[in-house]
Amino acid sequence: MIKRGIAPNVVTLNMIVDGCCREGDIVLAFELIKNFSVIFGSWIEPNCVTYNSLINGLCKAGDAAVGERVLREDMRKWGIKPNLRTYATLVDGFSKQWKMDEALRLFNEMLDMGFCPNSTVYNSLINCFLKQGYVEYAWCLLSSMIDARAFPDHITYSILVEGCLRNGFVKEAFQCHQMMRDEALIRDVVSHNILINYLCKHGKIKDAKILIANMITSGFFPDSITYTTLIDGCCRECGVDDALQIYEGMVKYDQKPNLVTYNTIINGLCREDSIDVARFVMEEMIRAGLDADVFTYNTLINSYCRKENFDGAFCLYFQMRRLGIMETESTYNTLMNFLCKSGFIELAKDFLMEMLDRGILPDQITYTILITLFSRNCSTNEVVELHDFLVLRGVMPDEDTYNCIVSPLLEREKVHLTDL
Repeated sequence: MIKRGIAPNVVTLNMIVDGCCREGDIVLAFELIKNFSVIFGSWIEPNCVTYNSLINGLCKAGDAAVGERVLREDMRKWGIKPNLRTYATLVDGFSKQWKMDEALRLFNEMLDMGFCPNSTVYNSLINCFLKQGYVEYAWCLLSSMIDARAFPDHITYSILVEGCLRNGFVKEAFQCHQMMRDEALIRDVVSHNILINYLCKHGKIKDAKILIANMITSGFFPDSITYTTLIDGCCRECGVDDALQIYEGMVKYDQKPNLVTYNTIINGLCREDSIDVARFVMEEMIRAGLDADVFTYNTLINSYCRKENFDGAFCLYFQMRRLGIMETESTYNTLMNFLCKSGFIELAKDFLMEMLDRGILPDQITYTILITLFSRNCSTNEVVELHDFLVLRGVMPDEDTYNCIVSPLLEREKVHLTDL
């Protein structure tokens, strides 16, 4: 542009600043606003859009307080007046940081300045109240929202449904959903999925199926999340046979199962010790173009270990390695627990070293598994050495395991040394 003699203007500045903020480079955005005229040889003054982009970037980076400082200092220096979007961005930024006092202070300030908050502002505050457990305040804010003629939208009600369920207000959650239906605000299956997830997690599969039927009669068809949620609920409460029927219905209605769907079925089959069928489902998943992930392998490895199938567990482990799937603490914990219980202590030690070499830090479960099983099969010195080895590498000991096993051994050793 500059080489062709086309002078950049404030729109150019705003687009570049917004791009920097979207990429998370706030420092560069500040520098551009400060030095734009020097860099490009053209006198340009930033406007409200410029600073709104900057404030939005700061809020998304979790720096709403710095965003407010931009409002108070930088915008004032240029004589730029904030608009509704400026305040809405800051209210949302503070709400997402759970800083309710600051969010409400700015909300009241925007009212004093004559701005009418829109549904986005109210949604931010309602969501923050609900996440902190203030359900009654959220309902009061909903009433204020309606009185201010900032009418609730489908996002408002979805927030209320999820928040009420999270805080144990089940009746109110279903009332919200009914209000959505009465006001014809249901645009998608999100609110249905939230309620179906709650019902499935609490074992109310029959009620979940009724809700799905009502959803279909209202013209909304289940998506992959709906089916996967119901499959998981059936696996936990009704058995895998019911879950597989749901899966067949999912395929029949052209809802393509995703990785989570397959992993849910595999997990349910493994819980019922149907490992061969679980392996078949994994192969079916791969044929469908989906790659198994670490959760898939961990589930199957755990199931093989539970059945004391050494070959099956380690065959899957080495298959993971060949495919470049990174193991997790859970992978190693399962295998080391199996090896220790089977008497292969030295091999378990090798796996611990491999775990560390792979940059995977053992956790408290690793500590409990190894200390417990070493205490049954090894000398006092070996148990204490293992404890020291793990602690020196940053492992936080499990308090109960330490108090029950390691501490008594240390006391016994101390008494022994005193006697000598």
